[in-house]
Amino acid sequence: MGINAGKLTDKKIGNATVIVDILPNGRCIPGNSMSATYITIHDTGNDAPAKNQHNYLKNNNRNGSNAKASWHFSVDDAQIIQAVATNKKAWHAGHATGNSKSIGIEISQRGSAGKQRQAYLNAVELVKVLMKAYNIPVSRVVRHKDWTGKDCPYNMNHKKFGYDWNWFKNQLSNPIKKEEEEELEKIVTYAGDVDAFAAIVVAQKYKCPIMKEADFKISGLKAKKIVQIGGKAEDTNRFQTFKNASTLL
Repeated sequence: MGINAGKLTDKKIGNATVIVDILPNGRCIPGNSMSATYITIHDTGNDAPAKNQHNYLKNNNRNGSNAKASWHFSVDDAQIIQAVATNKKAWHAGHATGNSKSIGIEISQRGSAGKQRQAYLNAVELVKVLMKAYNIPVSRVVRHKDWTGKDCPYNMNHKKFGYDWNWFKNQLSNPIKKEEEEELEKIVTYAGDVDAFAAIVVAQKYKCPIMKEADFKISGLKAKKIVQIGGKAEDTNRFQTFKNASTLL
């Protein structure tokens, strides 16, 4: 797990597939060597996947006419794509030190809470890898806003979906996740709000985590046993839900 010659060596980080597609020096990528001492977090300003952000940079670097901006990683809920080696400079911070001393990460703004959370968690795991590789303390993981005052990352700055900068920084204190650590012995999932209380009762009995079914499906978590509460056509009222739950106790 880590970096070799400025390139990610992992095939998967967090719940994201890693793609390393280092772009050549061009109108947006200067190619200067860099010793990173900071990591800078951005968001993209639009709900588009990481591959779209990466392709935009690729095209603009080659023969585009838009601003000469570049960054090292594009991250969404499914992929992490590296465009610039971490030992090379990119133009992303709008600040001399920010550009010459920091690794830039662009996180896609997603249209749902579940996808946005997963994009953030993938970015968190990427940041942990970079912190370890370059001995960067959490105090030097910063926002674009911290360099120039620009309102970026916008979603975090405005706590969209309930996730803000403090939440993101707090996640960095957790150990790096390994795939085998993500498998739970048992989890209780529930289909909708009408099923929630019954699910809580069952989860307390089993002494295991509880999660809404839709959130569990996109979380990347695995469990040896999943106890599902609700979700069938006939389970449309709390009385049937409790009846079904009682058979599990």
